Amino acid sequence: MRKLLFCLVAVLFVSGAAMAQDANKAFKTAKKAFTKYTYDRSANAGSLADAISSIETAFGSEDIKGQVAAQLLRANIYNEVMSDPTDIYRLKYPNAVDFAYEGFQNVLSMDGAKKFEVTAAKKAMENIANGFSMKGANMFQGGKYAAAAAAFKKVLEVKESLGLADDSTEEFQGDLYNTGLAAMNAEDKPLIIETMGRLLKAGYKKPNVYEGLYRAHLEDDETKALEYLEAGRTEHPENNSLLTSEINYYLKAGKLEVLEDKLLQAIENDPENKVLHMVTGSMYEKLFQNAYEAKDASADGHFAKAEQYYNSAIKLDEKYFDAIYSLGALYFNKTTPMRKEMNELPYSEQARFDALKSEVTDLMDKALPYFETADKLNAQDYSTIFALKEIYARKDDLTKSNEYKARLEKLKN
Repeated sequence: MRKLLFCLVAVLFVSGAAMAQDANKAFKTAKKAFTKYTYDRSANAGSLADAISSIETAFGSEDIKGQVAAQLLRANIYNEVMSDPTDIYRLKYPNAVDFAYEGFQNVLSMDGAKKFEVTAAKKAMENIANGFSMKGANMFQGGKYAAAAAAFKKVLEVKESLGLADDSTEEFQGDLYNTGLAAMNAEDKPLIIETMGRLLKAGYKKPNVYEGLYRAHLEDDETKALEYLEAGRTEHPENNSLLTSEINYYLKAGKLEVLEDKLLQAIENDPENKVLHMVTGSMYEKLFQNAYEAKDASADGHFAKAEQYYNSAIKLDEKYFDAIYSLGALYFNKTTPMRKEMNELPYSEQARFDALKSEVTDLMDKALPYFETADKLNAQDYSTIFALKEIYARKDDLTKSNEYKARLEKLKN
């Protein structure tokens, strides 16, 4: 039994020694292949692949991973990968910059690192910042905004570790702006507040700085959010993005009187923007409804303007479903209080009933072609089909009305 145990220990010892030898051999192979590659990158492109494969084999050993020279070599290899001019390796290893950064960080933090190794790691870090910047740009272009924000944030971290993070310089302001813009798209509020806040403090006043700070604070601190929005509008009165944010805020808050001037200004700045025409029509429709309910004399004027702006939106885009449907709904909805009044009139008010009926019929006839066009553009819209069912029922065309009724039932199922 003791002999068997001794043999087993011997086998394990030999196996461990063999693994260590393989790791050391792989490390030497990686070093040799990398040297060959850097001697002539264009002629020895394949050597970079050998260096990558060998260093990863070597890093299977904890002993090798614990060596400063090995960490520096692996970091240098991936530093070359991310800078590959042919894009072959860079695209194959999109996280090369992360591996390089990790390696150089390890070199700077490990005991026993020689002066030249520390110097090499620090010098390479500037290229690492560029690598993270490139990665962030690629992620942003691919619509991966959270990953882009994380990569751009690494640029800030690297430069801060090197003492190159100066908010007053144009270059670092660009780094902060890229990070903040990616954070805006990723809806990372803390990162937006950090980066855009630093930029504003440093006197960097692009529209997106104000936009980002407005968005980031709106949910938690509306007062502060509006301060940023108003400051941005003052600084950039012609910027349509900030104006649109302001419009959306007042529209949601129901402050229509404030909104009117802002919308008309927005259309003046961007007359071909169909959405602005559509939103303006919607605003005037709401003003019409409020005035109509209050029996205010301004109701007819608001109705005419709603009609005007819905039509101008359709003129800009003849297939603009939202505007086409909204114009039909404008006419259709105007009949609602009229129909209610008709149902409540006594028989003695026949003249009033006939007048209302005539106006309702006229409005329904106006609405019909818009709902039919909307239905052709989107045959799955419940509200459009419902309106068509009601209009044909009013016209005593029960065959058509029942067709739309059947479609509604089908949509429910």
